[in-house]
Amino acid sequence: MLNMDFTKNPNTTFCGNPGICAECASQGPTCCRCGTSEEELVAPLSGEEWQRMVRLVPWIENGRFVVREHNSHSFIQGIQTLFPGSEHEALNSFPLGGHHLRLAQNNLGQCALLGPSGCLLPETARPYFCQLYPFWFTGETLKVFGDPHCLAIRSLHTADSLCAALGTHPEKLSRIYSRLCLAWGIPPPDRYRVTGD
Repeated sequence: MLNMDFTKNPNTTFCGNPGICAECASQGPTCCRCGTSEEELVAPLSGEEWQRMVRLVPWIENGRFVVREHNSHSFIQGIQTLFPGSEHEALNSFPLGGHHLRLAQNNLGQCALLGPSGCLLPETARPYFCQLYPFWFTGETLKVFGDPHCLAIRSLHTADSLCAALGTHPEKLSRIYSRLCLAWGIPPPDRYRVTGD
């Protein structure tokens, strides 16, 4: 993960650039694509997230957009790495030999919900991990994944500018992160505890 400078600048406008993700999707590969042998490492989708997606976008329920994936050792290690200090809770939520849901991919490794202009889902219906990406929190520190394919990361060099380009802000990201933690069975940092959707 990258440590990008983040300052609370009152003059920063978080209006967003809805075209940056679409432009990135047209260039490919993107955050919505992984190698065809890496499907087991795709972020999990909780039952609560799936129910919210179906409620907001009923056409998704036909089943071809979500698959059930085995909790492999590599997957569990990846989840535990994302939540230092909560490894036990991660293992309880994703036990070895168990299963989890994840978004389906096509034969090129692209998310089944990736269209020519980006994600087919409205932002509020997307899985929490997708709403957060490329951001993450380590404790209470906002970080950015070091994704070399992300056009926004390649083009922008501060967390402020990245937030602005992606139409978000740190407070919104912290609320999404808290919801992700709760949905995945990981206790969020006290500062970020929220309830409800």
